[in-house]
Amino acid sequence: MPRLFVAIDLPRVVTKRLSRSQPPPLPGIRLTPEEQMHITLHFIGEAELAPILKGLGSIEHAMFTLSIEHIGYFKTVGGGFIIWAGLQPSDELSSLHAAVGKRLNELGLKTESRAYKPHVTLARCRPAARSMLSDFMATHESVLIPSIPVVAFSLYSSDLSGGSPVYKREGRYSLKA
Repeated sequence: MPRLFVAIDLPRVVTKRLSRSQPPPLPGIRLTPEEQMHITLHFIGEAELAPILKGLGSIEHAMFTLSIEHIGYFKTVGGGFIIWAGLQPSDELSSLHAAVGKRLNELGLKTESRAYKPHVTLARCRPAARSMLSDFMATHESVLIPSIPVVAFSLYSSDLSGGSPVYKREGRYSLKA
């Protein structure tokens, strides 16, 4: 069974801008390639593809816009950290997240219980890279990318067999104008 997640794709102009906000490619830092930058709505995990492909098609939601407003980081288990771009709060994004979660639950899939913190992963860093974090954050904390159009969401599979994840779009779902 494939490993699946639901996400919002970002326009190329946005991913290009975000790539300029990534840390330098030092040892212990794995940058997210521009073509893999996205906003995760729900991580599903291993599941049958066909019912999810069909089920997500029944979601109706209006198009909306998002804004990216800052750079931050999460600590990870094992002492590493993830550098990310954070979004301004959005009722529309929360509504889409809830609609997708409800539909996944109706399909018998369990969704995460922790609070939803939408972000775009810019880099995954090992503990050895921690020395660069304070300098990087001091110079890159602020970023503003307003009015990012959200016109669809997608279902992706993720292949981890080669070390770095490779994402494949399995389905795309347009939002209403």
